This record gives sequence, structure tokens and C-alpha cells, in this order.
Amino acid sequence: MNKNYRKNFLRENIMYGVYGRILLEHFSDSYDYLEKFKKLNKKTNSYDEFSNIKNQIESNFIEIIVFSIMCV
Repeated sequence: MNKNYRKNFLRENIMYGVYGRILLEHFSDSYDYLEKFKKLNKKTNSYDEFSNIKNQIESNFIEIIVFSIMCV
């Protein structure tokens, strides 16, 4: 049997730790954006502020999904 058989099937240079850290950073950022979104007042804040925070939340959630899949 070939001695390199096992080595060929091992996943080398796995970066799940790096992906996990990035995932947690984006999750933390999303939580901060959600808190900002809750504090906005419809009467005093403009539509642009609402849409800006909403877009940041959505992009962070997409990145959370992507990096969680990459971790797996």
C-alpha cells in the first residue's frame, strides 16, 4: 500500500480558525448594527440612515452565512 495514501486525503492548510474569527467579527458587527437600528427614531432620523444600517446588516448576514459555510 502506498505510504502517501493517507497524506493525500488529509485536508492541509485548513483555515477554519481564521474563517471562524471573521465570522464572529461580522456577527458582532451585525449585533451592533441591530442595536443602532433599534435606537433610530422614525420621526427624527432620515430614510437614508435607516436604509444605510439595513444594508450593512444585510451584507453582514450574507458574510456570516458564507464564512460559516467555509468553516464547515
